[in-house]
Amino acid sequence: MNHPKSILFLLGLLFFINSYAQEGTFSKMFSANSYDEGIAAFRMPNKTYRIIANTGAWGWGSNNIWYIALDSNANFSWHKTMGYGGIDVARAATTDSKGNTYIVGTSTSESGNSYQMLFIAMDSSGTTITKKYFGGQDWDYGNGISLINDTTIILVGETYSYANQHSDAWILKISTSGDIIWSKTVGGDKKDAFYAIAQTPNNDIICVGNSQNYGNGSNDPFLFRCNSQGDSISQIVVQDSTDGCFMDIKVAADSTFYAGGYQRDTNDLYQDYLLRRYTKANQQIWNESTLTQQMEARFNTLAFHGENILAFGKTQKYGSEGDNIFCDLVNRYDGAWIDGFATGSLGDEFAYSVTTDTSNGDIHYLIIGTSTSYDMVHSGVYFIRCNYNLEFEDTVSIDFPSGIKKSKDNSEEINIFFNSISNKIIIENKLQKQHGNIKIYDMLGKCIYQAISNDLSDKSIIDVSSWPRASYTVVFDSKEYTVSKIIVK
Repeated sequence: MNHPKSILFLLGLLFFINSYAQEGTFSKMFSANSYDEGIAAFRMPNKTYRIIANTGAWGWGSNNIWYIALDSNANFSWHKTMGYGGIDVARAATTDSKGNTYIVGTSTSESGNSYQMLFIAMDSSGTTITKKYFGGQDWDYGNGISLINDTTIILVGETYSYANQHSDAWILKISTSGDIIWSKTVGGDKKDAFYAIAQTPNNDIICVGNSQNYGNGSNDPFLFRCNSQGDSISQIVVQDSTDGCFMDIKVAADSTFYAGGYQRDTNDLYQDYLLRRYTKANQQIWNESTLTQQMEARFNTLAFHGENILAFGKTQKYGSEGDNIFCDLVNRYDGAWIDGFATGSLGDEFAYSVTTDTSNGDIHYLIIGTSTSYDMVHSGVYFIRCNYNLEFEDTVSIDFPSGIKKSKDNSEEINIFFNSISNKIIIENKLQKQHGNIKIYDMLGKCIYQAISNDLSDKSIIDVSSWPRASYTVVFDSKEYTVSKIIVK
């Protein structure tokens, strides 16, 4: 359904309406001088926070999965990375009532140049419980995860190893310890993939993604329903777009369901959002996606708001310049717009996933995504906690660990390096009369050294000969700019 123009105008203003503090809400950024992206955020049973992300800097090189722990006030506590020698990335995560986190993603660590689906289970202390790889000799990807009960998990993704010609959509039912219960592929001789999954009240499984086989030949939004044993029941294909995909699905208590994602216009000029509601018999109730933004936009993740539905993603139409995080609150009965917001700065932002936080008795939403704004060197993990009224503190707090470039022009004036022969970290500064703080953090993010640089015309030399072999983060922070660098001893 089309939004009335007056309502769309109000939606554009919401970027400014939300720019004041709301109790218990925040906006935070984490980065590491590289391309970092947020995947999921959770409130633990003890009311602390956990973030699942990907990082190109922390860890031992290449791409690593990034696990960030915050305290109950959302202040940084510690972090760790999971990298196994190749490319390791998370694509989705979930938690159980005990605070264990289950991650699905993709890895080349086990198979060399080929990608395999990666599954990791870990406790709230960051200790790995199990790690499993699924796939064959070709490329295989893990995209979505759902905890069915205390002992069972469904994974979805895309497989080339077990496909006919190109790729098939892939479903695996596994135990929480990573043992396969059953595995099923869906597709033909073209590309098919699943990105998210949900369970119905009668224990059916609904997977969403896109397909080149069951539509008009392009990547069409695709929904597949099966029973708890993986036997096919029904499917939905949206064929009225040049290209599209269902990225997420939510099933209501009455067995109706919502599917959200994106579609491209018929001239293939831009990507617009996609949001539909269906009956339990797969009959469409309403379609909110009629290319209303007519420029780059998409929904990546959905959440319930009482009986209504929230869709989060990105927009170029509302907010500031570039892509902005976009939230749309939609009426369950007719798909009409109720409320929403757009937020971001002058770079590009988008929301990747959302979880509901009820730990203090009030409903809040934990929105996780990625941003290139706020003086990030490349991109950072963008974390927002908003209240039930979709209000939040949008003054972004940049906490350690973050790679910040307060001044692009002066950042090269600081030279941080490690002399392996003398076992010393050396900080050279070419600027005169610029005092600053020096802090060094270990791999868990704990500050193990700090000092004030009194004369920046000289070198600051730190003897680390007694420190264990590991990677350390050296941060130089002055009034004008901050420079951080990872040192491997």
